[in-house]
Amino acid sequence: MSGLNPAPPATQMALNGHRSDPVAISRAAVEALSTQLQEPAWLREQRLAAFATYESLPLPKWSRGIGQWWTTDISAVKLENLQVYTAPAADHQPPDAFSTQEEHAGLIVSSQGGPLSSHLRADLAARGVIFTDLATAVREHGPLVQKYLSQAIPVNADKFTALNGALWNGGIFLYVPRGVAVDLPLHGLTTIGHTGGVTLHHTIIVAEPGSEVRLVAKRPTVVLACGSATVALENEIGREIFVRS
Repeated sequence: MSGLNPAPPATQMALNGHRSDPVAISRAAVEALSTQLQEPAWLREQRLAAFATYESLPLPKWSRGIGQWWTTDISAVKLENLQVYTAPAADHQPPDAFSTQEEHAGLIVSSQGGPLSSHLRADLAARGVIFTDLATAVREHGPLVQKYLSQAIPVNADKFTALNGALWNGGIFLYVPRGVAVDLPLHGLTTIGHTGGVTLHHTIIVAEPGSEVRLVAKRPTVVLACGSATVALENEIGREIFVRS
């Protein structure tokens, strides 16, 4: 069983110093979350711009099938009544057998809005692989995160994407350098312990030419989960990249 490292001090402060109750969706919540995470100016501005987009867009109309015959009516959803988790749950339960007994090369455990523990095999870290929660990646690898965050799927894609861009409060950042093959899966486990809130996750996978990686994510939840994923394949002609998620 792979060992787990405790969350970094700034994240642990969020766990011990902030309530785990959800907060209302608002511009003030965006500003408070950014301040809580001590984010750089570029990310704070990006969040506020996403929230302005969120406010300006209508609820999406989803349809599929030949002739778009199948539709989902979400007009009854009142987003203003929803609340977002911005801090981990203090009564977090240990990760289940999915992540502790299956063989893996790395593991991140999160709980409704923040990381609790993380682990990456030492040889992969030595080869330049980055596997951490997104908030930590912003602090430790800011320029790299800025290059890819919300680039593959723009925040104006729809109202929910904009909401995620404004108030993402958890997620994974995975970077695999050129030519590096990660032989075992990387696991991400997010637990939600309470009802009545929304959890917003954002996952970024950056795979350089000739790399190979597999990410397995599990999110058992009893709340609304609104996630976003960015997969950046830094490909070149004549080279292959394998990303499985």
